[in-house]
Amino acid sequence: MKNSPNEQRLKKPLFIISLKYKLVLLLMAVTVFRLYAKDNYAQKIQITLEVSNTSVGRIIDRIESTTDFHFVYKTKDVDLDRKLSLHVQDENIQTVLERMFKSSLTAYKVKGTHIILKKRLAKPQLPEVKGAS
Repeated sequence: MKNSPNEQRLKKPLFIISLKYKLVLLLMAVTVFRLYAKDNYAQKIQITLEVSNTSVGRIIDRIESTTDFHFVYKTKDVDLDRKLSLHVQDENIQTVLERMFKSSLTAYKVKGTHIILKKRLAKPQLPEVKGAS
């Protein structure tokens, strides 16, 4: 006796999806999550700081206490005792960090609400070339 087509379908799993469809679904999901993640916290938050002759360590503490940012660094890579004055009114974190570390050997990278500080790699200085006169 032959099995009817309906009986054959019941014996197989209901959701047999080919690899092609799985990859398309994965790509669509990644695209949707990427669009959702485009709204960046670092771009939204405006910081106001008025500090004079204050150490970098205290400025970092103040930023952490007034915002959701968290700094990640090795203490040997960042000069926390360096004194500086900052006067910023409603600026984003990129601007504040640029002003804080522009004249130091510290590099920074903002990832979400984490700010990663590390030692800036010294740019190699090229030897001076003298032209023939």
